[in-house]
Amino acid sequence: MIANWGVGEQGKSSSVKNVYALLSEKYPSNVLINNGDIKATVQIGEALVGIESQGDPNSRQGESLRVFLQMGCDIIVCASRSYGETCENIKELKKYGYQVVWTQNDRTDDETMHYYLNRKYAERVVEMIEDRIEGRI
Repeated sequence: MIANWGVGEQGKSSSVKNVYALLSEKYPSNVLINNGDIKATVQIGEALVGIESQGDPNSRQGESLRVFLQMGCDIIVCASRSYGETCENIKELKKYGYQVVWTQNDRTDDETMHYYLNRKYAERVVEMIEDRIEGRI
């Protein structure tokens, strides 16, 4: 499980959506919900990746994680706040064998750099996913 965590308004959801965009360019995907935020799966060989960009308290994040668990997702990518309900939802999946990698996208006050930094974050996460699936890590 790869969780992009941090305080509000830091680009976590945008970064997770970029992960989905990069993966769906290369692999078959299935969008479950797309209402500005994305809930989707991507099939990479035999591995199923679940992606949820909502990570605010009282969002669908917890329900999505449970759905991904029921679907048998091998890897889950999601947004999360730095404490509270959304972190607890992620920690809950540890009892089902998921390891959690807590990540953060790069940040700057320069708004012209936001897209670039979110895209670079997404590229790193995609590389991590592909390396894990291919057994390189």
